[in-house]
Amino acid sequence: MEILKQFDNRLLNRIEAVATLEVDVTPSKEDVKKQVSEKFKKPVENVVVESIKGKFGSHKFTIEVKVYDDVESLVKYETVSQKERKKKLEEEKKAAEEAKKKREEAAKADAASSEEVGKSEETAPEEEPQEDKKEVEEASKPDEEPKTEEIPKEEGN
Repeated sequence: MEILKQFDNRLLNRIEAVATLEVDVTPSKEDVKKQVSEKFKKPVENVVVESIKGKFGSHKFTIEVKVYDDVESLVKYETVSQKERKKKLEEEKKAAEEAKKKREEAAKADAASSEEVGKSEETAPEEEPQEDKKEVEEASKPDEEPKTEEIPKEEGN
């Protein structure tokens, strides 16, 4: 691999490079990422391959790459294609559906176990006294006005 151009773009925390690579078969993006990461001593996750161009009948390929300093900068400045966004959205939907199914199954299992516990207990729960129920019902109706007695006015003043 031979570097033809290299630009250190500090504003975007990356190195933009154009290189040539001489191989028999068109290299895959993954192969190019590995070679570039070794050349610039950066992790493979921080390398973005823009293009791999070759001419017919030639074994020489021109490669345009961006090598970011960190993954945060890569995520911040690189655009995501519509195809990749759709794929990610579909994966998130599948994960959400699976999580929902697991919650439903867990709820069914909890309901089944609580029914078994209810059947094993033959004693009925004790009832509360009627006076307590009335107080609770009155306290739970805040929309109604409290009952007040009218006091007659004194005449003669």
